[in-house]
Amino acid sequence: DLQKRSAMPKATALRMVETLIAEGYVSRSESALYAPTGKCLLLSSGFDSKASYVKAAEPVLAKLRDDIGWPSDFAIYDNDAMLIVLASSELGVLSLTGQGAARAPLLRSALGRIYLAHLIDEERKNLVDRFLSVDMLAGTRRQVEKTLSEARERGYAISDEAYLDALYPAGMHAIAVPVLGRKGPLAALNVLFLRKALSLDKGVKTLLPSLRSAARAIAEGIER
Repeated sequence: DLQKRSAMPKATALRMVETLIAEGYVSRSESALYAPTGKCLLLSSGFDSKASYVKAAEPVLAKLRDDIGWPSDFAIYDNDAMLIVLASSELGVLSLTGQGAARAPLLRSALGRIYLAHLIDEERKNLVDRFLSVDMLAGTRRQVEKTLSEARERGYAISDEAYLDALYPAGMHAIAVPVLGRKGPLAALNVLFLRKALSLDKGVKTLLPSLRSAARAIAEGIER
């Protein structure tokens, strides 16, 4: 359909669509249909379809940063990834509504894992099926299902270390909790901390209570 409407050669149209998929602007469903992702909105007036989520999360992230001293990310599900729309740092809470917005993979990031883990079984299975076929670094189905089951049972997820190492050469841990509404997960919230400063076990013990409290506050704000 794109090829006919654009009058481009089919190979050219396909190559352009594949480039847009690689850049995160387009996703492809199991039924071979293409769709724009939320990242397309970042090209114009900003990603605002979840404006109420950002409004509820921003003051909570600022307080969380003051309380624990480590950076956090607030992310929402966006078709093929978790879109990080707020990030806290020593500079304050930054709204990522431009080209710098980051997309965390569903099967390897703590944000994606905890969101998937709290979906209903059928929805989770469909997404796992979809992304196992495109994320070759995610592991086997059995490994993914085990990781998600453990995350749901304990109420938090951790990121794949190889994924984090590619982003943060200094060495970081990331743990994430769901932002839960009455009908399921609304978003996800994480905290990042240096491995040389805190072991994973100590980080979970000292940071998880504050992270969970922040997630509850955000959920309450969204649903109000």
